[in-house]
Amino acid sequence: MFKKFAFLLCCFFICCSHIMADDFNDSWIGGYSPSLDVDSFEVVVNPVRFFMSNKRSAAMGDTKAQTSLAWCYSKGFGTGKNMPEALKWYRKTADKGSVDAMLGAGYLYLLGKDVELNYVESFKFLSKAVDIMSSKSFVELLYSSHKDFLPEAQYNLGVMYVYGGGVDIDFVKAVDLFEKAANGGMIDAKVALCEVYCIGGPGVEKNFNKAYLHIKDAAEAGNGKAQCHLGDFYKDGIAVEVDLKKAFEWYSKSYGQGVEESIPKIAEAYFYGDGVEKNLNMAFEILDGADFPNNIYILGRLGVFYHNGIGTHKDQQKALECFKKSAALGSEWAQGVIDKYYSSEEDSSSGIED
Repeated sequence: MFKKFAFLLCCFFICCSHIMADDFNDSWIGGYSPSLDVDSFEVVVNPVRFFMSNKRSAAMGDTKAQTSLAWCYSKGFGTGKNMPEALKWYRKTADKGSVDAMLGAGYLYLLGKDVELNYVESFKFLSKAVDIMSSKSFVELLYSSHKDFLPEAQYNLGVMYVYGGGVDIDFVKAVDLFEKAANGGMIDAKVALCEVYCIGGPGVEKNFNKAYLHIKDAAEAGNGKAQCHLGDFYKDGIAVEVDLKKAFEWYSKSYGQGVEESIPKIAEAYFYGDGVEKNLNMAFEILDGADFPNNIYILGRLGVFYHNGIGTHKDQQKALECFKKSAALGSEWAQGVIDKYYSSEEDSSSGIED
């Protein structure tokens, strides 16, 4: 009933023809932390005073104050959140060579949150910042406020090279940036390296052994998405022997972290008894309890369970609701089920096979 679709086709982020914001790491967004340069007591206790002080100094041309002011606007710290104002001040200080401001402007353009989405401008600012940070010696970077920002910026530039966002697609440069980010401690970069080596691209050959090593490292470091992908490696025998028990163990860890794509996989394991004792009730409960109302795969599978009475009683009305939601979200398969089993001419009580 479940389709045994290949890991490579269902999980790889390059399959999309456009950049998805979820692929970027935006933990830095807002950028520069004022606590690095001012009394943190003043920042925490009196945000308005901090904002007004920097606003006055910024108007007088103080570069650090201008960057702090941009940060305040981006966070709504001591004032209302105002991304256009934040971008204005970030751009002003970026032009003066502030790496913090380059990162701030780059991420605002990259994510397009209340400002124009502009990958060209984003790439320009982020690549400048990376060039400056990369030119510092190890010791300089170690004692710099930017030491934690460099791997993240490298990772995001790598994603842009993969998608062709603001720059021509270049898998070789993407891999180079992902490797640098991974060496700097960016776990997401190891997941990206796995995905690139799985699919291959111009200048980068498929290499499942490298892919496996990267995803294993990321999974063991606690990355939920990596844990789900590692489960796929063991389930499908990619670079390793098929081991359904290990696959289930990694799916379970991923599921425990709330990773969306692990839900149909662990439900499938319980349905077939792959690596775990077969339990149809558990398979249904996992799907029914999933808090992802817009996942077409979960909806489709749940519809089949209701329709066929798997792990629950038959309920054609609930099944139809699931299929309709899945179809509305773009599932042609779900629409086909509706047309075949829920038209006035057909008996909707006959079984459905996925």
